[in-house]
Amino acid sequence: MRYQKANAVLAGVFVLFLVLWMLARVYPDQALLRAALITAEAALVGGVADWFAVTALFRKPLGFPWHTALVPRNRDRVTRAVIQMIERDLLSADIIRAKLAQVRLIDILIAWLDQPGVLAFLEERLADYLQNWKSDRLYQKTLRFLEKPLKRQLRDKPLAGKVTVWLKGFLTDGREAPWVELAIEALRRWNDSPAALAQIRRYVDDQVAAKRSGGGLLADLFLSTVVLADAFNPADAAAAIQQQAGQLLREMGDEAHPMRQTLRQLLIDKVEQLDEDPVWNAAVEAWKVTLIDALSIGGALATLVPEGEDDRRLKDKLELLWVQIKGDQALLDWLEGHLQATVALLIAANHHRVGELVEDVLATFSTDDLVRFVEDKSERDLQWIRINGSVVGGVVGLGSYLFVEWVYLPLWAGFFSR
Repeated sequence: MRYQKANAVLAGVFVLFLVLWMLARVYPDQALLRAALITAEAALVGGVADWFAVTALFRKPLGFPWHTALVPRNRDRVTRAVIQMIERDLLSADIIRAKLAQVRLIDILIAWLDQPGVLAFLEERLADYLQNWKSDRLYQKTLRFLEKPLKRQLRDKPLAGKVTVWLKGFLTDGREAPWVELAIEALRRWNDSPAALAQIRRYVDDQVAAKRSGGGLLADLFLSTVVLADAFNPADAAAAIQQQAGQLLREMGDEAHPMRQTLRQLLIDKVEQLDEDPVWNAAVEAWKVTLIDALSIGGALATLVPEGEDDRRLKDKLELLWVQIKGDQALLDWLEGHLQATVALLIAANHHRVGELVEDVLATFSTDDLVRFVEDKSERDLQWIRINGSVVGGVVGLGSYLFVEWVYLPLWAGFFSR
């Protein structure tokens, strides 16, 4: 039964009114009893009035036909109001986007894929698909269909600027340090080899020959005194140069080494100039075109799925790839950004379907179903409207009685007694 509290309050007020009315007939001179009766009467009037108003929203109270049963009479307007309330207020596009922005979608996707059996099932399906697709007669046609537009898109994208930006970040963020250390270590190992000593010895011999034949300024600076004094041993000089070079390379293993810092700054300065260097831009773009022309989607897939590779090895590759993806936080953040952007686009493109869905659901309701739906959702508030009607009515009735008895009548009596 609906409105049990409100009905109980109204019934209680009615009973109270009857009791006080009978007592007032027995004790007509009791002012407090009169005040209580007027309060109960006003509360009863307020409760009945609000019962009528609330009931008139959904049906005809006591068969009263004028301006009652408002919801059934205005079904279309009620439906539109409900749709607008849900579409604009409860489930607006901004609210949905804001709620989804608080959720990390990539973590939900990973958690789902990591459930027992899910990833294994997908790996098995993908492995079967890749193995079978290569033998499918549509394989080559599909590759040609994909390859042409892909290469065209790649050719139209300028690469030189992106390479320059990457190089700047690579150098300024200190990411070059491990690579520089690898290069220094490779140079040091080469410098310690007999081949390097032989190369240095050939260079020294060339300089000595150039000096003795009246070479240029470099030869003069290199061997000016020792050669003329016949105190120069090329083998010892080559060994000394090799030793000094090895010592310098070991010292350059320290990032704070002055020569290493100077080299790094020279590289940064050079990269800063690349944006305005037409030769660099042309070279990068030419390299890009050459690489794109050599690109083969079929070759890439063949690398992923070599001929004759069994399913177990392919699944192992996919599992290793999945572990690497989950461990790459930068990649996960990038994927999260794209997921959020994609979801935002989907919301913007399909948000009108929320209203369409609500309209379709409400269209299946009969008039009685719609009345019950609206009444169910608003019963608590409507019940308190009825209760408040009795309370407010009683307060107004008591206030009116006090005003008349203590203000109006004394003033009126005083006016006529003059």
